Amino acid sequence: LPTDGLVFRASGGRGYRVPTAKEIGFVFDHSTFGYRVIGNPDLDPETSWGFQVDGEWKATKALTLRASGYGNWVDQLIDLRPAPESTGPAGVDDYTYVNVGQAFTGGAQASVRVKATEYVRAEAGYAYLFTRDEEVQRPLPGRPPHTLLLSIFADTPIGLAFYGRARVVTDAYLDDETRSPSFALFVLRVAQKVWPGAQAYAGVLNLLGVHKDPLRDFDQRPIEGRTLYLGLAAELPPPTE
Repeated sequence: LPTDGLVFRASGGRGYRVPTAKEIGFVFDHSTFGYRVIGNPDLDPETSWGFQVDGEWKATKALTLRASGYGNWVDQLIDLRPAPESTGPAGVDDYTYVNVGQAFTGGAQASVRVKATEYVRAEAGYAYLFTRDEEVQRPLPGRPPHTLLLSIFADTPIGLAFYGRARVVTDAYLDDETRSPSFALFVLRVAQKVWPGAQAYAGVLNLLGVHKDPLRDFDQRPIEGRTLYLGLAAELPPPTE
């Protein structure tokens, strides 16, 4: 390899998967969250060929770059789809498992990790996904093609730490007339060391309160809205410093 900091990996293989008990016969009734998943006893096993390549370069002590790509050709893909006939209560989406005769999934990912200072670290990543149902020449439903991730962690000499993460997802194909909307999720957390081996923390999940619209069929945005939390974590017995 050109440098000691460069790592390259490649793999490929053949896959075979039988349907799980969940996919065949279980009924997961999460009506309170707006959906149900109904098993399908007529599912066939799926087989596949796939490959993956991955490279990582530690350019400096403070900078790491990573990129990867993959592709999968699948026969009888077991996929989760909206049920052709919904029998649940109003506002509840029914899903079931089906076999897709021939399908392809492939994509690429890239990320950058930076240690800006002794106390500040950040990471940015992007993922692209391409899917195809070869029989109908359409994308596989419910799979957003673009995802962006950003995160930052900041520590301080006094034991106060901050963490933030953002995830942005583009809209996703459902059928020729419907797309699941795009959305962005933000997470914030702050923690303070209170004694050796213990910290108090507080945070918020889904800062903007993005959530599924119960009146919109097969909306794939999060079910839960904004969530606030706080707590105390400790090691017992406390470590000696």
